[in-house]
Amino acid sequence: MNFDISHMLDHWDYQPGQVVVRRFKGKDGHDKIQLRVDLGLLQMNAERSPRWQETVGPSSLFEYYQAKLYKIRGRT
Repeated sequence: MNFDISHMLDHWDYQPGQVVVRRFKGKDGHDKIQLRVDLGLLQMNAERSPRWQETVGPSSLFEYYQAKLYKIRGRT
């Protein structure tokens, strides 16, 4: 397996001080987001994983931590 992603960076111009974004469908059929940043490339799934929903429940980390805070403060 070749882990070198230089060929991807060669064909995607870097713009100093800016984040350049593209969205595409991955080989697994799921939408992906790639960010061209100062130090290289980041790739993420555009949708949360089913595992997130099973383990955490809420639709975002904000909602997760908000629920924890309400529980600590005795609210629902």
